[in-house]
Amino acid sequence: TFDNASGALSFFNMSEHNTDSRERIIVDANLFLGNSSKNGGAIEFFNSFNFSNTNNLFLSNSAELGGAVRLAQSSSKTLTENTATDTIKPVIANNTFLNNASELVGGAISNAFRSVNVITFNNLFWANDALEGKDVHNDNDTMMVVAYSLIDEESIHGAWEGSNNFNLEPKLHEDSLHIDTESPCFNTGVESFQMHGYSFHCPLDDIDGEGRPMHGGVDVGADEYLLVGELERAIQERENDLTLYPNPVRFLTRIEFSVERKQPVSIMIHSS
Repeated sequence: TFDNASGALSFFNMSEHNTDSRERIIVDANLFLGNSSKNGGAIEFFNSFNFSNTNNLFLSNSAELGGAVRLAQSSSKTLTENTATDTIKPVIANNTFLNNASELVGGAISNAFRSVNVITFNNLFWANDALEGKDVHNDNDTMMVVAYSLIDEESIHGAWEGSNNFNLEPKLHEDSLHIDTESPCFNTGVESFQMHGYSFHCPLDDIDGEGRPMHGGVDVGADEYLLVGELERAIQERENDLTLYPNPVRFLTRIEFSVERKQPVSIMIHSS
């Protein structure tokens, strides 16, 4: 959790020429609450193009440029066409942007990347504010993708493309994060889609570490709705689904298992 900090996260000159996915910047499953800065109230990516920003809650952050997130590129920084299109894919997916504010542009996201197309999808934008681009502001002619999101398209400023957006009250729980089946975000996102010949996939888990998709479709925002009691049933169904190697056991063995979310686990071993 990043709470009431002055510029929670900043990435400068990182990953701009990286071709190794292991060095990709990953910002996943965080709470950014009430942070403030001149550029990017919660996060600024400066000359740092190869990143994945997923499953985060951005609540009540503020800045001059980009109330929650600012993407900036210096005038001297350029990328080759091959690098920009084949290895660099900045992705912002399955985040919840709520009540963020910019004094100037981009209440939630301010984008000034010239060399790469920023891909945003499955995001929830609600009650953000700015003089221009209340939700998203694109400050150049490089097309930005905004798709499968809860957003008022009138609050997007600048060059953009995308489809399957909708603008309905998200019906969030009091924690400003979780949803249920009454929310228009339920099952209205996308698991994967193609744009300009490239495939983009939603994160496999949500902000709570619960699997996605959960009910046949992907939810929009950082939370994937989990029905009460479903986790317990899933665990019970897996009680007898353990892999034992080698089998039969003589001196040493390995037991492999998985669970739906991070939690304490008890394993009982009986000798036959």
